[in-house]
Amino acid sequence: MSSTFTIVKPSISNLNFTHNTSNDFCNFTRNENIIYQNCPVDISWDFNDCCDYTTTVDLQLWKNQTKIKDVVLINPFNQPFPFIQDSSSTLIGNDYYFKIIDNNNIADDASSNIFEIKKASFTKVEISSSLSPCETTTITWDFDLSINKVK
Repeated sequence: MSSTFTIVKPSISNLNFTHNTSNDFCNFTRNENIIYQNCPVDISWDFNDCCDYTTTVDLQLWKNQTKIKDVVLINPFNQPFPFIQDSSSTLIGNDYYFKIIDNNNIADDASSNIFEIKKASFTKVEISSSLSPCETTTITWDFDLSINKVK
């Protein structure tokens, strides 16, 4: 008579990101579904670790059903990865997500929830009086997100 046994396939789940506030100009309250350009996030995932399975993974950025770019190739499996989206003028908007791929093709691919990539922008600039050469004047501004340099 044979014994009953279970075959367990390795799996990846809970692919998500958390905001990292270690950068001074990114230390503000952030929406969990938005990645702000030039502000770091830590990408992590769970692995069921069923059977001492070892592999490497590729982490990719997707929009809709189109791969946008590789975030990292051959990352050690089950290791969080720090990510900063640069201030590209084209990588902004909605419907982005991360996808993680097992390089051994055993565990199924996993995707994060959909998120927005947001660019910092000035929302209001005010000059208190007309400008004249060699005079001091007050200029005030407000901005959406984080701006670390003003020229």
